[in-house]
Amino acid sequence: MNKKKKILLYGQIPPPQHGSNIMTLTLFKALEKLGYQAKISNKGFSKKIDEVNKISLVKFFRLFSILWRYNRDLIRFRPDLVVFFVSATRIGLLVEGLFLAFTNIFHIPYVLYIHNNGHKAIYQQGRFGCWIVRRVFDRAKACIVLGEVFKKDISCFYKNKVYILPNGLLKTLPEKKKKSELFINVLYLSNLYETKGIFTLIRAIPKVLLKKRRVMFLIAGPWQGKEVRKKILNYVERNNLSANVKFLGAIYGQHKEELFQKGDIFVFPSHYPFEAFGLVNLEAMQSGMPVITTNIGALPEMVLDGKTGFIIPPKKPDILAEKINFLVKNPEFRRKMGREGRKRFNTMYSFDAYTSNVQEILNDLFLSE
Repeated sequence: MNKKKKILLYGQIPPPQHGSNIMTLTLFKALEKLGYQAKISNKGFSKKIDEVNKISLVKFFRLFSILWRYNRDLIRFRPDLVVFFVSATRIGLLVEGLFLAFTNIFHIPYVLYIHNNGHKAIYQQGRFGCWIVRRVFDRAKACIVLGEVFKKDISCFYKNKVYILPNGLLKTLPEKKKKSELFINVLYLSNLYETKGIFTLIRAIPKVLLKKRRVMFLIAGPWQGKEVRKKILNYVERNNLSANVKFLGAIYGQHKEELFQKGDIFVFPSHYPFEAFGLVNLEAMQSGMPVITTNIGALPEMVLDGKTGFIIPPKKPDILAEKINFLVKNPEFRRKMGREGRKRFNTMYSFDAYTSNVQEILNDLFLSE
């Protein structure tokens, strides 16, 4: 196989800090490491996190410059393959069908990189939804999905090759150091949307503190709307939780690494409709923390229930509190889970593991030409 083949990535790099944006950059770095000629045609529809998966007039006007740039990249770069980070909304797929039409005009094969949940639901939304999905998927050379659950989802409308490529982290975080356990720190880190499970966590906190345990809840991430902020802060004040809850705001870079060093238990009780993998769970595993997360998307394929953490149903604060209490009460078991999680991360989700998986997929794709 010729490692000098040209691969164009159609996706967005941060900002904003969003899963598919981060993975666009990670894939680009993996391709560079493998010796391919890679270029990113930056999507750039959403400049802020609260614009993601939302329709706006501003995005409509951005469409023309993004489409022009994409066609320029097709003509000048002349890629052998386009890897297309595809949306999971009807309007997103409708727009991206236009981009892929130009890809087909130039007779360039493309692979769809599916980083969000939701394509099966769109396909099943009547004739229009079926048409939108088929317009994008039918001529794809292959699809890349994050887990077995998504491979099964698209099997009802896509019959070509499907590769499973779990996410990986570009950066290596240090293993959590031993610390004094005067307080057990329960860490939550995400954009503070209701669907990311922040209310589930907040409602679980009184049930944890009923046990009179010395537990501190560290909540990091930017607020997503005044109403969400008001509702959460009112609940904390009304239930006298302020002494055990710290809101840290947006945390990045070195501050983020230091925060992961402080954490003992990581919680991510998301019920976000497009949730697929949850990169933050990988960061927690890499840092040596047990992870409590929900049974949506590919999260149960990442976190092994009872071994590297716990898988719980979404919107169940009672169950979340029960699992937190168990880990607080059993420090040796908690630390063992953290060690198993880090071991699993190093084997399956490190940048080296991700790069190796990318190489296997591309070897197969180019050999099948």
